[in-house]
Amino acid sequence: MGVGETFALHEIVLASLNHGLGKGVLYEARVIEVRTESTQPARGSGGAVTRNEYRVHYQGWNKKWDEWLEPEEVLRDTPDNRQLQEKSKPGGGGTAGGGATGGAPKGSHKAKTAPPPPPPSLPPPQPDGGDPSGPAETHRAKRPKVESSGARGAG
Repeated sequence: MGVGETFALHEIVLASLNHGLGKGVLYEARVIEVRTESTQPARGSGGAVTRNEYRVHYQGWNKKWDEWLEPEEVLRDTPDNRQLQEKSKPGGGGTAGGGATGGAPKGSHKAKTAPPPPPPSLPPPQPDGGDPSGPAETHRAKRPKVESSGARGAG
């Protein structure tokens, strides 16, 4: 994907989910953290090699889906890459599933299906108009008190 590219903090990018059923499908994400790692080269091969990793937040998703990605798993947000995004979606007109059978070829990052949409921040409203955070409260009419005359157990 974005081999050799660097991405800025807060930049909008397209990223492939690294796990689950949505692996290989491109989603809009924001770079929320950049980490640079330096690796020591083998003896006599030159200077240290630096490599960036990017923590991304998938737009509109819960932060539990945030993840660290290698540069190869991130694409710049361009019109051409948006077309790739559409093709990567199931039923998006491309062969994102890996061919006629829909199975991903070995080593491919393409997925069969997308992950479920992110959970909403609040549950949907209840049909009765009640509070969506809990069950609707039921109200019972109170029974009228019956005046008792006489002693109990008299017979």
